[in-house]
Amino acid sequence: MNAKELTLQKEEDGYKVKFENPDEFLDIDTPRWANSIAQAVSEGSEVRMGKAKGSRQWRIQSIRLKEDLNEKEVLSLAREIAEKVSA
Repeated sequence: MNAKELTLQKEEDGYKVKFENPDEFLDIDTPRWANSIAQAVSEGSEVRMGKAKGSRQWRIQSIRLKEDLNEKEVLSLAREIAEKVSA
């Protein structure tokens, strides 16, 4: 996974970590296989993925974490999930 500037957004029930701009994708979905991986790292997490315009490869758009953690811990968990999903 390449190092990108992640956007962290506080939500009512946790955090949303954006990896990519949603406008870059044709459509965005929540694949079960990716959520299974995310759930193994952090219960209640959700991975939103899509295929970019002109590409067949799945990419992570965002990860939601329902954890009450500090921002550094949230980013660390999101990166761990992203690495495992991308493996």
